[in-house]
Amino acid sequence: MIHSSGIVGVLMAGVGVLIAGVAFIVLYRTSRKKLHTAAAQEASLSFVISMAFSTGLIGFIILIFLIAAYNAVRIAPELKSLKPYLDEYIVISGYEESKLAPYIRGKIIIVDKDRTDIDRAHKWLPNDLRAASADEVKTVVLLEREREQLYAYGTRDVLNHYGWMPTAKGYIRTCKLTIIDKTIPAIVYVQTFKGSKPPDWTTRSKDKYGSDPTKDVVKFLKEFPRKP
Repeated sequence: MIHSSGIVGVLMAGVGVLIAGVAFIVLYRTSRKKLHTAAAQEASLSFVISMAFSTGLIGFIILIFLIAAYNAVRIAPELKSLKPYLDEYIVISGYEESKLAPYIRGKIIIVDKDRTDIDRAHKWLPNDLRAASADEVKTVVLLEREREQLYAYGTRDVLNHYGWMPTAKGYIRTCKLTIIDKTIPAIVYVQTFKGSKPPDWTTRSKDKYGSDPTKDVVKFLKEFPRKP
């Protein structure tokens, strides 16, 4: 689902590029009258095109940041209303695992279990899936992030590109997903997601990590079977 703010942002960026292009074309045509050699005219055209492109790109980047800031401010009241219930959401001791086919009931809240806080992934959910208040929460999604060591770059088994051995380690990021139907309550589904592998070698002593699987988790939730 594409948020209206995203559509508006794209349209505004397009308008900005169009305005910049028109302005520089006018400038070019005006300056062209004063340039008599082909080389000078070609140089002027190249300058106008590069300036139009740069202006449009900068405007688009600024709009992306503004849209992100707007979304953060927009859902801030929602997050504030949900925080008092976090201690309740992370307690699952005694919950039985559901025997039914996995599903999501109603709207959800994504909680970082280790930090007892609303997970950053909660903001990435579409409006029809993201709970905006405690009354809307029918499903709780707990995320637990860990890392699994894959490489020890300081061993003879993993030399770096230059043949010497740094002291860093290579880790795969993991994210354990637990879906809880609060209306029963019961654990509906559990799965661990893994990111990509870290680099096969490194020239530095700093630990290396593969990709973060959080976006894969959000995509998975969007496509998960749902119940009212």
